[in-house]
Amino acid sequence: MITLRDYQEKAASMLTMHRRGIVVIPAGGGKTIVASSAIERVLRARKELNIPRAKIRWIAGTTDQCDQARSALNTFNLFEQADIEIGCPGKIWRIRNPDLAVIDECHHVPADSWAASLDDCNRARWGFTATPFRNDEKTVEIFKLIGNVMFQIGQDELREAGAIVPGIVKFTEISGMVYDEIERNAKVRFDSQHRRFPNIPQRELLNRCRYHFAKQIGIENFTVRNLEIANIAIQNSSIESPALLLVGSIEHGECLLATSAIPGAVMLHSGSKGRKKTVQAFRDGQIPLLIATSLADEGFDAPCASVLILAAGGRAANRVEQRAGRVLRPSPGKTHGTIFDFMDTQHPFLQAQSRARRKVYQELGYTILP
Repeated sequence: MITLRDYQEKAASMLTMHRRGIVVIPAGGGKTIVASSAIERVLRARKELNIPRAKIRWIAGTTDQCDQARSALNTFNLFEQADIEIGCPGKIWRIRNPDLAVIDECHHVPADSWAASLDDCNRARWGFTATPFRNDEKTVEIFKLIGNVMFQIGQDELREAGAIVPGIVKFTEISGMVYDEIERNAKVRFDSQHRRFPNIPQRELLNRCRYHFAKQIGIENFTVRNLEIANIAIQNSSIESPALLLVGSIEHGECLLATSAIPGAVMLHSGSKGRKKTVQAFRDGQIPLLIATSLADEGFDAPCASVLILAAGGRAANRVEQRAGRVLRPSPGKTHGTIFDFMDTQHPFLQAQSRARRKVYQELGYTILP
């Protein structure tokens, strides 16, 4: 049986006293273990009261998270004690009207496929997330569907407990003469689209066009930036110290894979064959550099990685925190996780995103180096 940390013990105990509610624990804090321990306690109480075998639905965002759930549930021998079904949103569920729904990464529940998975879950609902507050108006829907936050712990407390290692962020400034090219392409697209979308305010539509080309020209196809990323990857990835490089598209990942030309480096995305084998090989220290799309943003457990190269840009606070958490899980000999990020100055949109990410790192208590 696993010995829980003090905060995990407190969270599991609180869950047993609530039919609905949310537990907020940053990446690396052991949300899956907390959920499994709480389930074990509830099942033990039901047995003492001679209540029939429980039906449980565990909703996870990825197959990797489903595997993590099975591993934790097996650790507590819970499959022997209850009828438990694990799956991703969109699954046709075998168990109907479960006694308990466990929702991993519950900040996604406003999405139709997630909400549909809860349609017949009218009893207990437990949500787990590192980032409960979205960057849109749908945050309130999370609380309506699951309940209020019943337990929350921050990164500082996790570091003090030894559950995660400190984060160090190194920013590299990127500049280049691509502003005019971005604006010119955005204007051409706007001229071709504003009559087709009369209900979208013209300024909003123009900004959408600007952002599209800022991302395409200023990030994904910007040679200066890609060469800098490749150099960082070459200098900071090895079999002894594997690195994770996160991108926003398959095309950008394949470009960086070719540019870095690191022997043994692998590209991972939702369409990759043998994904489980690739992830396990990375965890086992057989891959020096893993380039991944959003597939690795959440629920990606690889404590061996101590270096993250964030090539994707973006500004969403919850996504920044989730991505950074990939390299903060403890591992023998690991004293900190290093995040390489970029201060993009080639367009005001990209510069604003870089500043927003820097602010998130500051609020999370990471050490930021110029």
